[in-house]
Amino acid sequence: MVLAGAILFMGCFAVYPLTAEAAPPEASAPKDSKSNAVRQYENTESYGAIAFSPGTKQWRMRWSVADQQQAIDLVMAECGASDCRLILVYGSGVCGTFSLGANGALGVGAGINAADAVKTALAGCFASGDKCKAAKVRCNK
Repeated sequence: MVLAGAILFMGCFAVYPLTAEAAPPEASAPKDSKSNAVRQYENTESYGAIAFSPGTKQWRMRWSVADQQQAIDLVMAECGASDCRLILVYGSGVCGTFSLGANGALGVGAGINAADAVKTALAGCFASGDKCKAAKVRCNK
């Protein structure tokens, strides 16, 4: 499995390194996924975040949170498993989701609408597995 990280999309966009067990496939990462460095652009008005546990398959999602760090802290605290990892952070005007496959494949997606987010998440998941299904999409204002 190729390693990638979480994505902070649109007004903000970042790649967070993950462990091999929790990492989504490279197809769901930004084009410059060779680096584990965090990439970030201008701040936005609201944030969303998703945390996922590869061991328990538990996950938590928050959206329309005023502060980026608060969005991250909330999902990490609520995930409820010791192996929870941040897989997505996204900014204003952006929708986010993730997808899981039957064999443990994970895809992460964000876009300017729900369809774009699902398409990206499913593409990342199908790159490493099959029978992928996307979680509910949540959009920031």
